[in-house]
Amino acid sequence: MLYTKNSFSSAKAFTLIELLVVIGIIAVLAGGIGLALRDNNPGSALRSAQGLALSSLSAARGQAALSQNNAELIVQADNADDRFLRSIRVVVYDTTVSGNWRQVGSEILLPVGVYIVPPSDITGVKFDSTNGAWTTKQSTFFVSGGLPSLSTGDSSKLLISYPITSLGTVSQGGRIVVATAHKSGATSIVFDNPDSVRALDISRYGVASLINEADSL
Repeated sequence: MLYTKNSFSSAKAFTLIELLVVIGIIAVLAGGIGLALRDNNPGSALRSAQGLALSSLSAARGQAALSQNNAELIVQADNADDRFLRSIRVVVYDTTVSGNWRQVGSEILLPVGVYIVPPSDITGVKFDSTNGAWTTKQSTFFVSGGLPSLSTGDSSKLLISYPITSLGTVSQGGRIVVATAHKSGATSIVFDNPDSVRALDISRYGVASLINEADSL
């Protein structure tokens, strides 16, 4: 069968936005598979958590490109919630909804026993270290509060990432750090091993590098 030039030119190509969305979906699926396959080893749980954080970032970039509006990651920071510092969600700016922000996709939960290391001391968190090792191992890609009209819970008890633009860039780079911790009572956790961490180092272009060694933080 012969194909003419016109038959090729009429074929619809993938756009950059479509490719970014597909990449984000693949990343989320890959993260979910990693979570499903994890065992009870803390190292495996940390690797899964790192992969899920990367999946969330990829999904946010894809949604920002798809909606042509800013997207952000939000982390549950209510210490009375079972998902405290383990829940990551993607929200996008949307002027057609109340509060102008809406959640897209499903919530992602980190493995039990692994948490997002907050950017500073927050209610319900203790850092068990006498040498200040945690000062360089806190997430700098998040700030507390913001999005006051978000309809996904008490926004005063959220960690909010820096905005991710429709081009996939961010207003400021930073790190998402995950670490093992243990419960200390019903509403508090203790980060007690500054060597049991993994991280994403996110550039202003929205590109993440994996940090697998505590000494690199």
